[in-house]
Amino acid sequence: MSSESLHRFVVLLVVFGAGVLIGVGVAQTPSSLDRAAVPEGTVSVMLDLGDGRIETVTNVPWQEGQTVFDVLTAAADEKGFIIESRDFGGDLGMFIETIAGVGKDPEGTRWWQFWVNNVYSMVGVSFSKTQPNDVIAFKFTGQRPEE
Repeated sequence: MSSESLHRFVVLLVVFGAGVLIGVGVAQTPSSLDRAAVPEGTVSVMLDLGDGRIETVTNVPWQEGQTVFDVLTAAADEKGFIIESRDFGGDLGMFIETIAGVGKDPEGTRWWQFWVNNVYSMVGVSFSKTQPNDVIAFKFTGQRPEE
């Protein structure tokens, strides 16, 4: 592994670790979607883009084994926005860099975080499995989730 690759890996690991530490405990989601309002057999996604814009997709078809990343990709396809991500493989998996052009904070103080059914996720988007009627909320922030 080159020193540049090692440096990138260490930076990602620090950012991921900070996200895990920040997310300790149950957090309030930035979502106003109610799980009971989600159409049967679907998953809903809410994106807080951090600039006052909120995007929602309330009818992503649920499938067995589907991850949060799969749902986010389907929601992006439906809404017509682009997701940039990086696959770090192994135990790290996918890291969301941008959604709809929002992300890649130059100071590294904000990143995409997500909640499933009002619970801050302690695993990455490619490891978090979905269930029918889940509500997934993404927020581009560096703020500590409320406990």
